[in-house]
Amino acid sequence: MSELLYSCASTLDQPTDVCRTDYGDRITTILFSKSLVSMSGNQPTAAEFGTVYEAGTLIFLSDITNTKRTLISEDHIEVAFKENHDKKYQVAGKVRLINESVSRACELLDRRDSLYVWYFTDRQYCFGGHQTNPDFSLIKYDGSGNPIYIDFKLDFYTGIDYAVQDDAYGDFTSSYLILATEDSYGLTTEDGVTLIL
Repeated sequence: MSELLYSCASTLDQPTDVCRTDYGDRITTILFSKSLVSMSGNQPTAAEFGTVYEAGTLIFLSDITNTKRTLISEDHIEVAFKENHDKKYQVAGKVRLINESVSRACELLDRRDSLYVWYFTDRQYCFGGHQTNPDFSLIKYDGSGNPIYIDFKLDFYTGIDYAVQDDAYGDFTSSYLILATEDSYGLTTEDGVTLIL
Protein backbone atom coordinates (compact mmCIF):
# COMPACT_ATOMS: atom_id res chain seq x y z
CA MET A 1 0.00 0.00 0.00
CA SER A 2 1.40 3.41 -0.97
CA GLU A 3 2.07 6.01 1.64
CA LEU A 4 -0.64 8.59 2.27
CA LEU A 5 0.56 11.97 1.00
CA TYR A 6 -1.07 15.07 2.46
CA SER A 7 -2.41 17.59 0.00
CA CYS A 8 -4.06 20.85 0.96
CA ALA A 9 -6.26 20.57 -2.14
CA SER A 10 -7.72 17.26 -0.93
CA THR A 11 -11.31 17.12 0.31
CA LEU A 12 -10.14 15.10 3.30
CA ASP A 13 -9.28 16.89 6.53
CA GLN A 14 -5.60 17.69 6.59
CA PRO A 15 -3.30 18.47 9.52
CA THR A 16 -3.38 22.19 10.28
CA ASP A 17 0.41 22.46 10.43
CA VAL A 18 0.60 21.22 6.83
CA CYS A 19 -2.22 23.37 5.40
CA ARG A 20 -1.88 26.52 7.44
CA THR A 21 -2.63 29.79 5.64
CA ASP A 22 0.24 32.27 5.49
CA TYR A 23 -1.43 35.51 6.57
CA GLY A 24 1.87 37.40 6.63
CA ASP A 25 4.60 38.12 9.13
CA ARG A 26 3.86 41.75 9.91
CA ILE A 27 1.18 44.42 9.81
CA THR A 28 1.86 47.13 7.25
CA THR A 29 -1.15 49.45 7.52
CA ILE A 30 -3.70 50.33 10.20
CA LEU A 31 -7.02 52.01 9.38
CA PHE A 32 -9.37 53.85 11.77
CA SER A 33 -12.98 54.99 11.40
CA LYS A 34 -15.67 56.32 13.73
CA SER A 35 -18.19 53.88 12.25
CA LEU A 36 -18.23 50.50 10.55
CA VAL A 37 -17.52 50.43 6.83
CA SER A 38 -20.30 48.97 4.69
CA MET A 39 -19.05 45.75 3.14
CA SER A 40 -20.18 42.98 0.86
CA GLY A 41 -18.23 40.19 2.62
CA ASN A 42 -16.46 39.44 5.89
CA GLN A 43 -14.17 42.48 5.46
CA PRO A 44 -14.37 45.59 3.26
CA THR A 45 -12.64 45.45 -0.11
CA ALA A 46 -10.01 48.02 -1.08
CA ALA A 47 -12.65 49.80 -3.20
CA GLU A 48 -15.05 49.98 -0.22
CA PHE A 49 -12.27 51.40 1.97
CA GLY A 50 -11.51 53.91 -0.80
CA THR A 51 -15.12 55.13 -0.89
CA VAL A 52 -15.09 55.78 2.87
CA TYR A 53 -11.67 57.44 2.68
CA GLU A 54 -12.87 59.82 -0.03
CA ALA A 55 -15.86 60.70 2.17
CA GLY A 56 -13.36 61.84 4.82
CA THR A 57 -14.27 59.41 7.61
CA LEU A 58 -11.34 57.01 7.38
CA ILE A 59 -7.71 57.58 8.36
CA PHE A 60 -4.80 55.20 7.86
CA LEU A 61 -1.21 54.96 9.02
CA SER A 62 1.14 53.03 6.76
CA ASP A 63 4.61 54.10 7.86
CA ILE A 64 4.71 51.69 10.80
CA THR A 65 7.26 49.15 12.02
CA ASN A 66 7.64 46.30 14.55
CA THR A 67 3.89 45.80 14.34
CA LYS A 68 2.23 42.49 15.18
CA ARG A 69 -0.96 41.06 16.61
CA THR A 70 -0.83 39.12 19.87
CA LEU A 71 -3.49 37.07 21.64
CA ILE A 72 -3.48 38.47 25.18
CA SER A 73 -6.14 36.27 26.82
CA GLU A 74 -9.22 34.21 26.11
CA ASP A 75 -12.15 32.89 28.12
CA HIS A 76 -13.84 29.68 27.07
CA ILE A 77 -16.32 27.11 28.28
CA GLU A 78 -16.30 23.39 27.63
CA VAL A 79 -19.50 21.73 26.47
CA ALA A 80 -19.29 18.99 23.85
CA PHE A 81 -16.56 21.08 22.25
CA LYS A 82 -14.50 24.16 23.08
CA GLU A 83 -16.35 27.42 22.59
CA ASN A 84 -14.32 30.60 22.71
CA HIS A 85 -15.60 33.85 24.16
CA ASP A 86 -13.95 37.22 24.46
CA LYS A 87 -10.54 36.68 22.92
CA LYS A 88 -8.49 39.76 23.72
CA TYR A 89 -5.98 40.76 21.07
CA GLN A 90 -3.42 43.53 21.00
CA VAL A 91 -1.92 45.14 17.92
CA ALA A 92 1.22 47.04 18.92
CA GLY A 93 4.05 48.71 17.09
CA LYS A 94 5.73 52.00 16.23
CA VAL A 95 4.82 54.87 13.93
CA ARG A 96 7.90 56.24 12.22
CA LEU A 97 7.35 59.97 12.34
CA ILE A 98 7.37 61.64 8.93
CA ASN A 99 6.08 65.13 9.74
CA GLU A 100 4.15 67.16 12.31
CA SER A 101 0.79 66.19 10.78
CA VAL A 102 1.35 62.50 11.54
CA SER A 103 2.24 63.44 15.12
CA ARG A 104 -0.95 65.53 15.37
CA ALA A 105 -3.02 62.68 13.92
CA CYS A 106 -1.70 60.30 16.58
CA GLU A 107 -2.57 62.82 19.29
CA LEU A 108 -6.13 63.11 17.96
CA LEU A 109 -6.47 59.32 17.70
CA ASP A 110 -5.22 58.93 21.28
CA ARG A 111 -8.00 61.22 22.54
CA ARG A 112 -10.72 59.01 21.09
CA ASP A 113 -12.58 56.71 23.48
CA SER A 114 -13.59 54.30 20.75
CA LEU A 115 -12.76 53.80 17.08
CA TYR A 116 -13.13 50.91 14.67
CA VAL A 117 -9.82 49.46 13.52
CA TRP A 118 -8.73 47.33 10.55
CA TYR A 119 -5.22 46.27 9.59
CA PHE A 120 -3.46 44.94 6.48
CA THR A 121 -0.62 42.41 6.54
CA ASP A 122 2.33 42.12 4.17
CA ARG A 123 0.49 39.26 2.39
CA GLN A 124 -2.44 41.59 1.56
CA TYR A 125 -4.85 40.17 4.16
CA CYS A 126 -7.28 42.44 5.99
CA PHE A 127 -8.38 41.78 9.58
CA GLY A 128 -10.41 43.87 11.97
CA GLY A 129 -13.63 45.82 12.16
CA HIS A 130 -13.37 45.84 15.96
CA GLN A 131 -13.79 48.67 18.43
CA THR A 132 -10.65 49.78 20.19
CA ASN A 133 -9.46 52.55 22.47
CA PRO A 134 -6.33 53.80 20.66
CA ASP A 135 -3.27 54.30 22.86
CA PHE A 136 -0.53 56.41 21.23
CA SER A 137 2.53 57.66 23.08
CA LEU A 138 4.18 61.02 22.71
CA ILE A 139 7.17 61.30 20.38
CA LYS A 140 10.05 59.15 21.63
CA TYR A 141 13.75 59.51 20.96
CA ASP A 142 16.25 56.89 22.10
CA GLY A 143 19.38 58.96 21.66
CA SER A 144 21.88 59.91 19.01
CA GLY A 145 21.71 57.86 15.84
CA ASN A 146 18.20 56.52 16.53
CA PRO A 147 15.10 57.69 14.68
CA ILE A 148 12.17 59.28 16.50
CA TYR A 149 8.94 57.26 16.71
CA ILE A 150 5.55 56.97 18.40
CA ASP A 151 4.53 53.76 20.20
CA PHE A 152 0.95 52.54 19.87
CA LYS A 153 -1.22 49.77 21.35
CA LEU A 154 -4.67 48.77 20.19
CA ASP A 155 -6.59 46.29 22.39
CA PHE A 156 -9.83 44.72 21.21
CA TYR A 157 -12.07 41.74 21.95
CA THR A 158 -13.44 39.35 19.37
CA GLY A 159 -14.63 35.78 19.01
CA ILE A 160 -13.46 35.19 15.43
CA ASP A 161 -11.19 37.57 13.54
CA TYR A 162 -12.16 37.07 9.90
CA ALA A 163 -9.52 37.66 7.24
CA VAL A 164 -9.95 38.55 3.57
CA GLN A 165 -7.16 38.53 0.99
CA ASP A 166 -7.18 41.16 -1.75
CA ASP A 167 -4.10 42.21 -3.75
CA ALA A 168 -5.69 45.64 -4.13
CA TYR A 169 -5.06 46.37 -0.43
CA GLY A 170 -1.45 47.16 -1.33
CA ASP A 171 -2.65 49.48 -4.11
CA PHE A 172 -5.03 51.20 -1.68
CA THR A 173 -2.26 52.49 0.56
CA SER A 174 -0.19 53.74 -2.37
CA SER A 175 -3.19 55.34 -4.13
CA TYR A 176 -4.00 57.74 -1.31
CA LEU A 177 -1.58 60.21 0.17
CA ILE A 178 -0.76 60.22 3.85
CA LEU A 179 -1.56 63.17 6.14
CA ALA A 180 0.03 66.46 5.23
CA THR A 181 -1.49 69.62 6.70
CA GLU A 182 -3.74 70.67 9.53
CA ASP A 183 -6.93 72.68 9.19
CA SER A 184 -9.59 73.85 11.62
CA TYR A 185 -11.70 70.71 11.18
CA GLY A 186 -9.03 68.07 11.68
CA LEU A 187 -6.54 67.07 9.02
CA THR A 188 -6.39 67.18 5.25
CA THR A 189 -4.25 65.21 2.83
CA GLU A 190 -2.13 66.57 0.00
CA ASP A 191 -4.84 65.49 -2.44
CA GLY A 192 -7.35 67.71 -0.62
CA VAL A 193 -9.35 65.12 1.34
CA THR A 194 -10.51 66.34 4.75
CA LEU A 195 -10.21 63.69 7.44
CA ILE A 196 -12.73 64.04 10.25
CA LEU A 197 -11.33 62.73 13.51
